[in-house]
Amino acid sequence: MFPLLQQTWLVIISLAVLTLVGCTPEKNHIVKENHTYPTEATFGHLHIALNESLPYTSDAQIFYQGVAVTLTNTSNEAINLPSMFSRITVFDTTGQDITNQIDWQTTDEHGRDLASLKKIAPNQTIIGHVYYRSEATPHTIMLTHKKKPQQLQLPPSPTVPIASAKKHALPDDAVEAKVQVIRTWFNQIEANAQANQMNVQHIDNIVTYDAEAYRKVTYHYQEMTYHFYYMNDELFFAYTYPNVEAVASENRYYFQDNMLIRWIKADGTTINQTAGNTSANFLQQEANIKFLANKIKNRRH
Repeated sequence: MFPLLQQTWLVIISLAVLTLVGCTPEKNHIVKENHTYPTEATFGHLHIALNESLPYTSDAQIFYQGVAVTLTNTSNEAINLPSMFSRITVFDTTGQDITNQIDWQTTDEHGRDLASLKKIAPNQTIIGHVYYRSEATPHTIMLTHKKKPQQLQLPPSPTVPIASAKKHALPDDAVEAKVQVIRTWFNQIEANAQANQMNVQHIDNIVTYDAEAYRKVTYHYQEMTYHFYYMNDELFFAYTYPNVEAVASENRYYFQDNMLIRWIKADGTTINQTAGNTSANFLQQEANIKFLANKIKNRRH
């Protein structure tokens, strides 16, 4: 897949991938394993920032690590991405060039395809994900702009273990019945929130709404917004979308007994637990949502 990273692909992924660039490709180039580099840099009027992203398992059951990429055009003119970088190189922790060993996936259910970008409008910010896999461990990525290379640190994806498939999945008719109950709970929480009948607390990028047995938590993670809904401290529903240009990008997750029983994808596709048991993508989504729900639970306390 790497040949596509040439020219337009190469440029875009560089930007998008921000997750991999090293130093100038000199023969004596060595990256020390313990040396760290910045995760953001400015190339002319283009500012690139790299952040961690949750891992992603594709529909083809292939596991990828992720990097959240933010591209900002600070000028009053459009930026042509394919002409930005003359070279993009990825190095591992020993300084070896592993560019040709990287397999790229540039979008998932939540993000936009950064590889399809050709221009960034004046004063525009674009946020998305770049996913990669490699037998070697990517450490830095080198982006060369007008013969001037800059090396960026590749943020590692957090470790999110995937649970094994459940032996006894909830039948589709039972899932539908439970989803109807969940929607009733959801509507009650939203009505209480709109009527200012819930206690509201702000802690950094987390907003919590509490009312007796019900709770809603809004969490801004990288470029995404996550809404979690609980009853008696048990997660029963979540939905998420990108903060920027979130057009038809909402994913919905329905839970029972701490297990994902239905996932409605941004394109409207509905996957129930029975079918999800055989989908690594479904199980990865379940693991990611539970990972973040637990993360904010720890931060709240």
